[in-house]
Amino acid sequence: MPLLLLAFAVVALNPTGLDVRGNSTCPSPAEVAERIAPLLLAERGLPSRVVLNVDEGTNPGEIEVRLEGADDQIVLASRSLPRKGSCGELSEAVAVVAASWAGHYETPAPADSGAWDAAGAPAVARRATTVPPRESWSVGVSGGLVGAAEGGLSPQGALELTARFGGTRWFGRVGVSGSGDRVSAVGDGQAAWWRIIAMPSVGGTWGNSLFLEASLGPAVGPVFVAGRGFSPNAQDVSLDVGAASSLRLGYRFGLSQSATVWVGPSAISWLRPHRVSVDSLASDASIPRFDFMIGGGATFFPWR
Repeated sequence: MPLLLLAFAVVALNPTGLDVRGNSTCPSPAEVAERIAPLLLAERGLPSRVVLNVDEGTNPGEIEVRLEGADDQIVLASRSLPRKGSCGELSEAVAVVAASWAGHYETPAPADSGAWDAAGAPAVARRATTVPPRESWSVGVSGGLVGAAEGGLSPQGALELTARFGGTRWFGRVGVSGSGDRVSAVGDGQAAWWRIIAMPSVGGTWGNSLFLEASLGPAVGPVFVAGRGFSPNAQDVSLDVGAASSLRLGYRFGLSQSATVWVGPSAISWLRPHRVSVDSLASDASIPRFDFMIGGGATFFPWR
């Protein structure tokens, strides 16, 4: 009877027996704690020295749920949940996951402190549910202006496919872009050039809703050069190879954070020069070997 009264007192003072923390705002830790209270009363209960963390996932559009020892932060169970539905529905989903973990532990009686070691880990753990992080794929479009030391500015557009490695900030990307022509004076005429570029790259993302992204990789593609104002006008196509870098400042929006918008600069340094000459002229010109771009775009995550 004294043991039963003690157990009743513990439940009355702390109805969930669980400390809910984390940096998630939808759902918030307070919402999860409210939803989990009636579920844990019907379950076996969780040990008193554990913490449920509800955090923004490193993978966009996911919530990381972890059950940890309060003293040593040893992860006892973890799971990633997709951001789908309202904040209330997400709170319910997190609460159900945490309550299901309660049935997988042999919880000692409140007066039986000897069943716990000094680190605060459970003495007997039957099973911890762990879902490995998943990759996500996004498609994107972008547009902006490309320029160099000479030749003026021209519009540029691109399509890209990005694979984000599950559970990390790192990603791989393949983009294809094309630009309008730029013109440089050569003697009494002009030389016009434009490019089609394929850009595989790797990079990282820092931040959640508001994020900073950096990437680096090679650039390869044909450069088209044509004379204007000469008789006759010659044309040439050759392959160009360079190194590209990019910075983006973006924002994820939507309930599941499945779409982003971003702005930022990028640059390409081409490895070899392209000379433009005219038979009747002693001098010649060259196409700039350094291009800079400024623009913005949007991405959408259709596969997770």
